[in-house]
Amino acid sequence: MVVTWRECIGAAIITVFSLSGLITEGVAITTLGWDPLTPLWGQAIGLAFPPVSTVAFGWYLWRYHAHEYRSLLYTCAGGGCLVGATVFLSPILGITTQQTVIGQPVLNAEISLLQSFLGGGLIGLTTGHIYATTRVERLKLKRLHDTTRSLLLASDTAEVAERTVTHAERVLGLDTSGIHTHRDESVLEPIAVTEQTVEVLGSVPTIESGESIAWEVYDSGEPAFVDNVRNHANVYNPETRVRSEMIIPIGDFGVFLAASTEVGAFDESDRALAQVLISNAEAAFDRVSYETTIEERERSLESLHDRLDRLIYTQTTEGTAREAINAAEDVTGATLTGVYLLDEAETALTKAAVSEEASGWFDNTPYYRQDQDAASIGALAWEVIATGESVSVDDVHKYTPSASGPSVQCLLVYPVGDRGVFMTAREDPNGFDTVERTLLETLVSALETALNRVEREQTLQQNESRIAQHRQRLTVLNRVLRHDIRNTANLMLGELSKLTEGPDSEPDHAKLEQYVDKIVELSRNARYAEKTVENTEDPVTSVDVTQIIESVTNDIKTTWQSVTVQVDTPTQAYVASNGLLKPAIENIAVNAVEHNDVNSPRINISVSSGPDSDEVLIRIADNGPGISEYEREIFEQREETELRHSSGLGLWLVHWIIDDIDGTVEIEQRRPRGTVVTLRVPRATARDVPDEDQL
Repeated sequence: MVVTWRECIGAAIITVFSLSGLITEGVAITTLGWDPLTPLWGQAIGLAFPPVSTVAFGWYLWRYHAHEYRSLLYTCAGGGCLVGATVFLSPILGITTQQTVIGQPVLNAEISLLQSFLGGGLIGLTTGHIYATTRVERLKLKRLHDTTRSLLLASDTAEVAERTVTHAERVLGLDTSGIHTHRDESVLEPIAVTEQTVEVLGSVPTIESGESIAWEVYDSGEPAFVDNVRNHANVYNPETRVRSEMIIPIGDFGVFLAASTEVGAFDESDRALAQVLISNAEAAFDRVSYETTIEERERSLESLHDRLDRLIYTQTTEGTAREAINAAEDVTGATLTGVYLLDEAETALTKAAVSEEASGWFDNTPYYRQDQDAASIGALAWEVIATGESVSVDDVHKYTPSASGPSVQCLLVYPVGDRGVFMTAREDPNGFDTVERTLLETLVSALETALNRVEREQTLQQNESRIAQHRQRLTVLNRVLRHDIRNTANLMLGELSKLTEGPDSEPDHAKLEQYVDKIVELSRNARYAEKTVENTEDPVTSVDVTQIIESVTNDIKTTWQSVTVQVDTPTQAYVASNGLLKPAIENIAVNAVEHNDVNSPRINISVSSGPDSDEVLIRIADNGPGISEYEREIFEQREETELRHSSGLGLWLVHWIIDDIDGTVEIEQRRPRGTVVTLRVPRATARDVPDEDQL
């Protein structure tokens, strides 16, 4: 505290008056005797008044030595002492002078002068103090007005609270004060306190619901002024050093508390000025809260804009759903979020993506079927799909929650068009405010658009891939057929030309029959190849491959009696098929017979699969000359050119058929000779066996 020269002069004057009381008392007792005409009561008052005056002046110096407005109080009080003493001494001096001049005796003149000096000083001190306190009130109001500007410059709630407490201490002299803010519905915790508060209380407590006068004030919204807290029924600590307490609510933010160790320490002025300060503080808290909300909304909108930009570039359904989950957390802080989309059969809502924190929630299931229990989140999701309207649930406990995961109060379910639902939840029972719901609605609308785009792009890519596949297959078909038919036709013409060479020249009927069979085979394979081009949209069904192998081996044994066929298959083996699996196996087996150059051709056909495998392996091995490296390169590169030709359409047809059911073809050399062709085809999940002509 800065010491001013005016303050020093005022304190010196009051000190002089205090010492003059001692001097007067000494004079009255030791130096002068009392005139016999002075009554006893006058003598008693004369002896008692100086020490009382000394105590009064000394008490005033001590009482305001640490006051915020000490300089003003000391200056006015000191000046009042001088003026009062002068006013009181003037008539006494006049009477004494008059009596001395006319020769009349003056009774106890010295004592009278000193007593008047003290009495005038006391009255002047009181008058100066009253004037100073009036000035102090005006100064406090002015400084309170200045604090409003200071509070309006605070950037956050913590700074507003700190400045409020500081101004309460410096402007109002409330050196034991603090602000408690509500953390949730049941706790008020300190956010700013003065140093004196810590010294008085030791530690500043966190106030639980209903525990103290402060909670009553926060709950009711009405201020409380208690002259002695120990007499209050709801005192927080009956052993506290605090006696007086002033508690003022700060809207919904919390409460302001000022305390004193003295009983009845706060007068009406203190209460009124404190309420003015807290009114300004409440306005500052509201402003900071509003500005914080606006900044959060701006950040949310910027985050939403960035996330919507990312949704434009997602490539998969799962990736799009995941991006929406991340966006919900960035934009609204929602950490319990999930996206469930309809499956192809539209009988279940499957989990496309969920947030990490929600992985144990949403009934902890990868899908919701239509036959969900009516009192379940799954049934609620299907209701949203059916109505196309979003649903807000304030109490999730009336539905069947997950056994694990966080305890959720509020749940929002939005329809994602006719594709599925977007769900988000919070533990806070107040849930989502209007702005957050608007942002989520915008996000869900963008999610629907992004999913539609991904579907269109995937369809387009599939169509482009299919067109490229068709083009490649038609190119191969054209080149192979043109090459093989031309060569076979030339051979037939060569044999038939012998008819014109003379009666001794006869065409080889066996060769002609072989050439005709070749053209018939090409025609049949061409028909199957055409089906691979047209058949891409047909559904894949399930067939028993053991029946196909049995039919193929019977045909081979009937056609070629010299061929030995060994079969090793289980009783049943269901695999995926598009209706062309039999031609694929048949082509491999027939090719193994027709291109075999030994006298006793052998073919081994086996079917195997591990118990946990998703594939069935169909192995066809022969003891022929094998497929050349040149042929294998053509099939691996999947390219037929004018300069590079395969030996026929059969292996191309096999590759196309197996590709269409998401299988693979592997061709290996067999030791010491021969070829092993392995077809890896997907295991079937349903036993829907088609008719024989569909095999």
